[in-house]
Amino acid sequence: MVKEIKTIKDIPEKHYMAGGTPTCAGCGPELGLKLALKALGKGTIVVNPAGCITLLCNYPYTPLKVSWIHNAIENAASTAIGIVHALKARNRKGTVLCYAGDGATYDIGFGSLAYAAYVNEPIVYICYNNECYGNTGNQWDSATPKHAITSTTPTGNTKKMKDM
Repeated sequence: MVKEIKTIKDIPEKHYMAGGTPTCAGCGPELGLKLALKALGKGTIVVNPAGCITLLCNYPYTPLKVSWIHNAIENAASTAIGIVHALKARNRKGTVLCYAGDGATYDIGFGSLAYAAYVNEPIVYICYNNECYGNTGNQWDSATPKHAITSTTPTGNTKKMKDM
C-alpha cells in the first residue's frame, strides 16, 4: 500500500532504480519514476506503455529493482487492472503504477484510463507530460501547448491542449 509522505523525512532512503540508464541526459521522466518508486516502495509493479521511458529496459538489462511490464501504448490502464485482479485472486499485495507519457495518456490510451477511473480501480497513474510524442520525432499530440511547433503540428493550430 502507498504510505503517506508528509515531509521529506518520510521518504525512504532505499532506491528501486539504479543509475546509468540509456535515457536522454537530464531526463525528467526518469527522475520522476525514481522518486515515485522511492515513495511507493518495493512491492511496486510498473506498467509502462510504449514511450520515452521504454528506453530504460532493454532486454535483458534493466535498472529497475521492481517488476516492470512493457505493453502497447493504448492499454496501460487495462494492463494495470488485470494485474490488480491477478494480485487479488492470489491474495498478494502490491502497488500497481502506470507510468505513461502524454501520448499514451491524453490520446491513444485515454479510453482504458477513463474506464479505470470510472470503475475506481486501485492503481496509481502518473503521466509524464513532455507535450509531444517525444521518442518518435516530436510529433503533435493533444497535450502539445497552443501555438507550439512540432514536426506534425496541424496548419493553423489554435486549439488549446487538454487539461488532465
